[in-house]
Amino acid sequence: MKSKFNYKIKHHLTFCAYEKMWITLTILMAISVFIIIRGSSAELLIDTAITRFLFCSDVNEDKTLYNIAVGNLSAYVFYVLQVYIPERKKTRRALRLTALDTYNLINQTLLFLFVWDRMTEKTSDGTIMGIRCHKFYYINQLYEMAHEADINELEKISLRVKDDYENVMKNHYFQVVDENIYNLFNETNIAEEIRGLYILLQSAETASNTCATIFETYSPKQVELLKIKMMLLKELYGIDNIASYEETNDIQEIQKWERFKKESTAMIVENLEFFRNLPEGYQDVIK
Repeated sequence: MKSKFNYKIKHHLTFCAYEKMWITLTILMAISVFIIIRGSSAELLIDTAITRFLFCSDVNEDKTLYNIAVGNLSAYVFYVLQVYIPERKKTRRALRLTALDTYNLINQTLLFLFVWDRMTEKTSDGTIMGIRCHKFYYINQLYEMAHEADINELEKISLRVKDDYENVMKNHYFQVVDENIYNLFNETNIAEEIRGLYILLQSAETASNTCATIFETYSPKQVELLKIKMMLLKELYGIDNIASYEETNDIQEIQKWERFKKESTAMIVENLEFFRNLPEGYQDVIK
């Protein structure tokens, strides 16, 4: 299956702390430049009543504000060269080197939430009343192919989320990314949140099987915040092809999936020795 992964990181990321500081200092710098021009003794290029009012001042007036403005301009140049540019380079490099893992993290998280939502019967305030025990089929609209899902598949998705999340957080370059982006990943452990939702579904399944009168609850706000976080990551990385999912009962699509699954299983069985003896780290190389 051909990958459709594509991203384009913006030159300016206003979400970042260093970018917000740069914007603030640029505004102060513009004010400083105005004060410097107004306090200068140079002749006006355009001499009108308005330009004299805006840019001319008494040569004998106090120069404290003028001197502060000159100092601010020097500090601004120093900040841009010594802080802003290096911080932007480090952050953009970290984003580039974690783009694929983040792309997978977004897709797998949204897939988990889609399957989890379809498998749970719940109230609007977050009480899980029951679960859907039988498997169902859905279309991955990015690749236009059917897949099946059940509680076992949901666990596999949660493990893929864990792997992708850890790949980002353990990346050496990501440790020096802008603090706002780092906090977006780290303020709550995305993998643990997903795992927690999966465990709640398991417990709800147990309650259903034992006819228990105990009902699990979750936070709808937490689920919504996870979705918002994924969309924010999509914007930060400039990813334009996140998958969407839709449940399907299309017999032809389901049969196509079943044939694909059967052929894949046969291929694995035929090449079992090959898969058993693959070198360590092989999956990371082809990812």
